[in-house]
Amino acid sequence: MTLNHAIQRLMVLDAIVEDPDLVWLGTGEEKSTHLTTLLRIEPADLPHIPTGEGDGRTVRYFPDRLPIGIHPAGRGVVVYVVTDPWLDEFRLFLLRHAALLRALPAWTLRIVVPPHYPDIGQRAKQVVWNQLMTPLKTDILDELRWYFEQARAHPAPSRSGDLDERFYGARDAFSEPRFKALYRVWKEDGDTAFTACRSHALDEAVTAGAGRVETLELGHRYGHLSPLVAVA
Repeated sequence: MTLNHAIQRLMVLDAIVEDPDLVWLGTGEEKSTHLTTLLRIEPADLPHIPTGEGDGRTVRYFPDRLPIGIHPAGRGVVVYVVTDPWLDEFRLFLLRHAALLRALPAWTLRIVVPPHYPDIGQRAKQVVWNQLMTPLKTDILDELRWYFEQARAHPAPSRSGDLDERFYGARDAFSEPRFKALYRVWKEDGDTAFTACRSHALDEAVTAGAGRVETLELGHRYGHLSPLVAVA
């Protein structure tokens, strides 16, 4: 076990002890079984990563290996541990969990923030708003779909090739981290990735109080555990 993995597990533990009354689901099998059987959530709405092509295509559910808590009243608590200051992986996590959040009757997104990333909690909340709660208009989505198709067909574009200025204009317009994360998920899931971009369900849930975005800022560091990890 690496130091980073050990520290991440401790941070997850900190997030769990905040709600000892919740049923915490740890493994992918536990989460899949509980959410599809008891909460009647469709398998397609579970976080997943497809691998392979054609007949060899398989789906791995809950690739992030982070716990989900379920309150007896039905509220789900989705935990994310911040591990990079750029929040690129967090954007992917949000996109893969968007359908699950929409399917839950009530939900809390708990962002666990380590102390060595100053102001990361507020930036993470801004990423949630930008990635999931700012729907795009139809004409922008149409242009985005066109651009993604062109970008996949031309992974190394050159102005000396057969691409016109529309492509390069779209590349500039869609150069923000939000669209880069969406492109990665689109390559995995196709046009279903755009659902999170057009839906108002999550921002409406937050407005109504059914959805919550919170940060758990840890007030201590874990560097003193390095010797223990080295001999584990």
